[in-house]
Amino acid sequence: MSPRLQTIGITALLLGLFTATSRGQELAAGPGDAASSPLGIGVRVGGGGVVDRPSVDGLCYGVFGHLGLGPRLFGEIALDRCPSSPSDAAGMREQGTQISAALGLRFWRGAWLSPFLQLGVGGEVASVQRPDQPDDDGIFPLAFVGAGSDLRLSRHLVLGLNLRWQLQASFADSTAQPDVASDKTAQLFLRWDL
Repeated sequence: MSPRLQTIGITALLLGLFTATSRGQELAAGPGDAASSPLGIGVRVGGGGVVDRPSVDGLCYGVFGHLGLGPRLFGEIALDRCPSSPSDAAGMREQGTQISAALGLRFWRGAWLSPFLQLGVGGEVASVQRPDQPDDDGIFPLAFVGAGSDLRLSRHLVLGLNLRWQLQASFADSTAQPDVASDKTAQLFLRWDL
């Protein structure tokens, strides 16, 4: 599918979700509903098409904290670990720890299935190892947009999926200077609302 068709499809989906929400099709959370709990903690695992980072195996795992900021807004802070693959063709290994914060918009508060959008920033502590060269360590910025949905399994337990498009540093095989890489990932998460 061409990038233009993907953009049109995503825009149509987002407009449809916003229109449905603005017409009052959301489910209102009643007293004692789990949506009234502003705090949650969770774990997640993600992977996908790490387009410009052949030395990372594409699998990351992490923990996150969730904070309700009102009926539809929420915040999230996260710590994710992205271990290195054995090596790429040039023998380079790259691994990183990502720290991020995001602001999200939930479309249907209190619903058992609720889509959301996220916008986030953060940093990655990266370590790059190349044969016959000193190790490269550094802290690099990252930014992402995400769309997903969560499924409320019980009053406290939530299962969800988040699709992210992320910009972050990437190291070419032959240079020590990082380039900007795009990373498209899918994250599966489990959250416990306190």
